[in-house]
Amino acid sequence: SAHTIRAQNNGLILSPEAGLSLPRNAYNLPNLSASTGYQAGLHIDRKWKNFGLGLYGGYNAAGMGYDYRLPASNSGLSIERFQDIRQGRLSQLSVGLGPFLSFRLSEKIGLDLSSKFGISKINFPDFEERVRLGTSP
Repeated sequence: SAHTIRAQNNGLILSPEAGLSLPRNAYNLPNLSASTGYQAGLHIDRKWKNFGLGLYGGYNAAGMGYDYRLPASNSGLSIERFQDIRQGRLSQLSVGLGPFLSFRLSEKIGLDLSSKFGISKINFPDFEERVRLGTSP
């Protein structure tokens, strides 16, 4: 959901945002499943008449899981699994800066346009899994 807060009509506009992060198709990677996460951000725009400059900061994260296809047990095999999950989440931290334009469509209706350009730091899940197969004694 998005909200706009105007501070004493001095041209400063704060627009917080928050919501769910709903990954789809596990990022098209085999055996990888993504779970619902969250996202939050804040736009801080400074406006002079119809033009302004905006700053954005945001964060989103989603849980990740790995599904293996080998059977859990087999009467003729000895199966040992070793997992090392150091980070089980996908997260992104973003910062952007850009122009802000404002138009009055009528006395009660306005249109605000902004575009932010910036950088993002993405942290991918970090895990390793090894499987040792042998014959049962």
